[in-house]
Amino acid sequence: MPKGANIEWGGLSFKAVADYDDFDSDSEDEAEKKDTSFVFVVFTDDLSSVEFAHGRHYKIYANPENLRDGTVFPQSYEVIPSVAVYDSQKVAHKFAIVCQ
Repeated sequence: MPKGANIEWGGLSFKAVADYDDFDSDSEDEAEKKDTSFVFVVFTDDLSSVEFAHGRHYKIYANPENLRDGTVFPQSYEVIPSVAVYDSQKVAHKFAIVCQ
């Protein structure tokens, strides 16, 4: 960004990749290690309407003014301060939540 810029745009994009196995299918131990990771994004105006899963990490994009005392956060999270949050249809939301 140029020095003194008033705005910074950011975004996320993801590409679907087919599952694959890097091991011999005869081995049960290695088959149990298959990665079941995923990423999803939720846009909402009410954090309490989101069910956070244990064992996942969340990035919450939000204007700090929308975070109040008593806001319930997941066990593992980070807040990315943002002036505004928009979905792909250009609709404004208070929060964008990325689950990893």
